[in-house]
Amino acid sequence: MKKTLNPPIKRMAKARATERVVSFNPPSEGYWIIPSEKGDILLANTLLPTMTQDQVAKYETKEGFHSMSMPEHFELFDALYQLRGKGGDVEKTRQFIQHSMRDFYPNTQTRIIYTPKGNDKIVHGYGTSSAIEKRAEIVGANGKVLDVLTKRASMALTDKTPEQVAELMHYINRTPTYVCRLNQKPASVDDERVARLGAGFDGAGLGCFRSPQDEYPALGVHFCAKRRKKFQEANNEIL
Repeated sequence: MKKTLNPPIKRMAKARATERVVSFNPPSEGYWIIPSEKGDILLANTLLPTMTQDQVAKYETKEGFHSMSMPEHFELFDALYQLRGKGGDVEKTRQFIQHSMRDFYPNTQTRIIYTPKGNDKIVHGYGTSSAIEKRAEIVGANGKVLDVLTKRASMALTDKTPEQVAELMHYINRTPTYVCRLNQKPASVDDERVARLGAGFDGAGLGCFRSPQDEYPALGVHFCAKRRKKFQEANNEIL
């Protein structure tokens, strides 16, 4: 039976500009603060409700939590990876993401449109006002990311190289990473699929073949508008 989540997310307190490592506000607040080079990323400690990709594209909590594109997921993973070993709630945050990937296969806001000819179309922020389109050949054999995913396809999907994808996903799930996708071009018309993230005890996966009608929960984030200008200097001050 599919698991359904409709988690309440409490009112957010203002993120502290002095935060140097991942921190977790009291349970009544319900989010982690994850500093990065681009600014603070707030990650809800409960998943967004179960919906299709079209539905979650229009969904945002009153506190500003929303779903992420595939590159935004890897921005989050990279921010955690850079903070590994620095204390705070870094490990608890990683475990939450790992368990979410293993138990619920989170939705993303990335749509892949496999085309009969030429490069396939990748739309990040699908269904939102900030959608970005990229082109690359995504169709191909399934297998380990390092073995079968080209750099161009990897960059189009994640904004990371295959080596970076493998390293970041290994950090999150402690396993190799695989890509699952359409293995050949559609015969005559475009074939639209949803990109999702999944994991198990023996591997993590970039699922590039899911139906747009499938309903799954999603990780909820809020990217703080205020970007710090001197993150590198500030990050040397560990609380």
